[in-house]
Amino acid sequence: MENVLNRENVFAIVDQLRHVIDKSFSSSERLQLDMEAEMRRLRENATIYKQIISELEERLQHALRENQDLEKSVTELTKQLE
Repeated sequence: MENVLNRENVFAIVDQLRHVIDKSFSSSERLQLDMEAEMRRLRENATIYKQIISELEERLQHALRENQDLEKSVTELTKQLE
């Protein structure tokens, strides 16, 4: 009788351990999926930020060219007025 109880206890413990192991694997799998999703989101954001920076650089270059043109015009007008 004692052997039967011990076997039942062992089986119960093994079942509990299986449950804990399964739960921890599913937790780590969820964590892995969450990390992968976060990495995708970060890569997408990085791409968007690069595009924004590129567009801002183009606008800045355009504004600098316009500023240089205006400076030339002011210089020419100043010479004409002298």
